Amino acid sequence: MIIEKEKGCLVEVKVKPNQNAFKIYERNGRVIIEVKSKAEHGRANEELCRKLEKLFKNKVIIIKGKKLSRKTLFIENITQDEFHRLLRDHDY
Repeated sequence: MIIEKEKGCLVEVKVKPNQNAFKIYERNGRVIIEVKSKAEHGRANEELCRKLEKLFKNKVIIIKGKKLSRKTLFIENITQDEFHRLLRDHDY
């Protein structure tokens, strides 16, 4: 689910740690993000935010779910349409 706010978007995602490569895609209306790092000592969360900030060229904050696979992220200065366009055009 993606909710557009005044200064960005809230995005609910499912994160899969300890994967072969970083990938982001939609399946059945859900955003799935695979990260290479293990879910230990915040490493997967750090990789998640770093890679998404590079992709969206905006600050990414984990609002909810820091210790869970399902997370709510806030991506600053992006609209829902821009999020979908970048996700669709992304080559991961």
